[in-house]
Amino acid sequence: VALRVRPVLMTALTTVIGLVPTTMAEPASGGIDYRALATCIIGGLSLSTVLTLWVVPLFYTMCDDLALALAARARSLVALFDARARAVRTGGSR
Repeated sequence: VALRVRPVLMTALTTVIGLVPTTMAEPASGGIDYRALATCIIGGLSLSTVLTLWVVPLFYTMCDDLALALAARARSLVALFDARARAVRTGGSR
């Protein structure tokens, strides 16, 4: 994971830094104003980078931990029911 963070951050940051002058510059007379477009691209790229590198892996880890906990709980319940079934078959108490 750490090997992927640096190139992704470098790509995103160079794009954001490259768009900063576009957001600051006044449009040429009679030209098209690209400031709003550059601002939207900067915001979207920044948000998607944060989501991709930190939020999605964190959510995946939390779901995986929850699945492991639920599986362990299910195994303990199965063991409990098996023990009770054996006790009923043999006529003994718990």
